[in-house]
Amino acid sequence: MIGELLAFERRWLNDPRAGDGRKAQAILETFGVNETRYYQRLVAALGTREAWESDPGTTALLRERLASRSRGRRAG
Repeated sequence: MIGELLAFERRWLNDPRAGDGRKAQAILETFGVNETRYYQRLVAALGTREAWESDPGTTALLRERLASRSRGRRAG
């Protein structure tokens, strides 16, 4: 499952259509869950050894983006 999440994210990483609802629709069609549940699963997966072993590049990039957003929210 973690490998599937990372592969899905890798396909959407730099896709400009991600913000227009297409990614949300793809999440629903691919995983059968809404965006909130999907991102909960993704964030949980990013902290696992399996994620690092499956796709270290995508895992590192997504963790950095997550940390950056978190720092931005704290800053204000």
